[in-house]
Amino acid sequence: MKVKDQLILLIIIRWYIRRRSSTRIPRIRDNTSALSGHAYTQELLGGSNTQCQELIRMSRDAYIQLCNHFKERSWLHDSRYVSVEEKIAIFLTIIGHNERFRMIKRRFQHSTQTIHSCFHEVLHAMMEFSRKVVASTSFDTTSNSFERYNTLRQIFPICFTYKFSTLSNNLIYFLFL
Repeated sequence: MKVKDQLILLIIIRWYIRRRSSTRIPRIRDNTSALSGHAYTQELLGGSNTQCQELIRMSRDAYIQLCNHFKERSWLHDSRYVSVEEKIAIFLTIIGHNERFRMIKRRFQHSTQTIHSCFHEVLHAMMEFSRKVVASTSFDTTSNSFERYNTLRQIFPICFTYKFSTLSNNLIYFLFL
């Protein structure tokens, strides 16, 4: 192939690439809510306790204490764009309302990948938390079961309630009001 033919071929390829890039459809941002995820979480924390219970199925005091406990134990950390409070709110909204990641993506203004990673990060932290909180069932009626759960009282002194539930041979305290 001659130099002149190579030059013509390069010009045609360059023209094709330039033409193709100019006809590309511009990306349309679909996360256009007025509130970002952080602003939504702050509104949730600053709003009424009823709103907090309806949206994340937990009282505001218990939610704040849970976030602080996860931070103290270093189970969760703030990332560049998502705070621990927002991560836990995403997780609780997904499991509390059986929502899909795409719906949560619109509410919290993050990508589906970010929602996915936040959910699984909090899920792993919740598994660590459950290892500390969930205790085996004791069928000994003479023992005082309230004395065995001092750890929960230390974590949630205000919001601790004595509601029992049996789940797969485990006795757990519900922290949710």
